[in-house]
Amino acid sequence: MAVSKLQSLSAPFLPDDRQREAIEHVHGPMLVVAGAGTGKTSVLIHRIARLAEQGHATPQEVLALTYTVAAAGEMRDRVSKLLGKKIHSATFHDYCYALLKRAKRDFAILDEKDLWIYLRKRIHDLHLEHYVRAANVGQFLDDLFALSRPLHDELVTPEKYAEYVQRLERGESPIPASRSRRRS
Repeated sequence: MAVSKLQSLSAPFLPDDRQREAIEHVHGPMLVVAGAGTGKTSVLIHRIARLAEQGHATPQEVLALTYTVAAAGEMRDRVSKLLGKKIHSATFHDYCYALLKRAKRDFAILDEKDLWIYLRKRIHDLHLEHYVRAANVGQFLDDLFALSRPLHDELVTPEKYAEYVQRLERGESPIPASRSRRRS
């Protein structure tokens, strides 16, 4: 049974066999992939503390990357409580952004609104005439983003999506029910 975050903060962390294996891993990089609430952050924190305590690395030599700002801050704070020293912890995006900035690479980060505007200005360059009605380009882009957002979140590759479409075309998968919109 999953333990809530509030409960897990008051109870000591007791790793299972797989978590212990990750904590005790010493040589080379390590990637921890697991679902929400499975103890990834605790595993990483205890691994970092163990590496420092056993002299395999100093806290200043550790780079802990995660997906959320909250998890990066939590790792930094919890390791600091265990070791009395801070580590470098950041999101993958923040770390890579800073790395590119230090390399003096000229670039900009597009958020979804920026991308929508960019695509709206260049929709004709995409040769999607079959799919886009001239009078409803904005709605097409809204629908495209609504379709792609969960695919991005679930790490569905273009190849996997193409396979899915082929299964639909062959009748091997049911066609999902369309969501109708109410227009006022």
